[in-house]
Formats: sequence, C-alpha cells, structure tokens
Amino acid sequence: MDSPGADALRWWASARVEAPLLPLQRLRMRTVAGANSVGFLLCGSFCAFVFIGTRYMLQVLGYSALKTGLALLAASRRVVLDQP
Repeated sequence: MDSPGADALRWWASARVEAPLLPLQRLRMRTVAGANSVGFLLCGSFCAFVFIGTRYMLQVLGYSALKTGLALLAASRRVVLDQP
C-alpha cells in the first residue's frame, strides 16, 4: 500500500517525464472517469455486502465463524472466477 506522499511524487513525476506510462490527460476523459466511478461503486458495494452479510449471518442467523466463512465462499468464488 502506498502512502499519499508516494502517490503525490508519482503524479508529479508522471506529469514531467517525456513518455509516461499513463498520460494524465486520459484521466480527464469522460469515459475513463465513468468507468473508474463504476468500478469504485462496484467494489464498494461488494465490500459492504461482505461486511453486512457477515454480521447478519453471525448475529441474526446464529452461524459459527466457520459456517459464515463457507457461506460467503460461494460469493467470493464467483467474483474471482468471473475476472477476465
């Protein structure tokens, strides 16, 4: 995991080199911004699903930690297998 200072240094260096890996102008494109927004929303919703689903299974349904983990394994497996 990078620190904010390392990220800022990477952005600063990327703006000043002759041929950056990712030109910063691409991040201003509407389609790229939309795709990034959708990706953040999907990731956030899945994380919320795992957190709330775990709490529900443990406290409401009375599952053990092992049974809860096995129940969530099916959803996690689909996410991993559906990756291109």
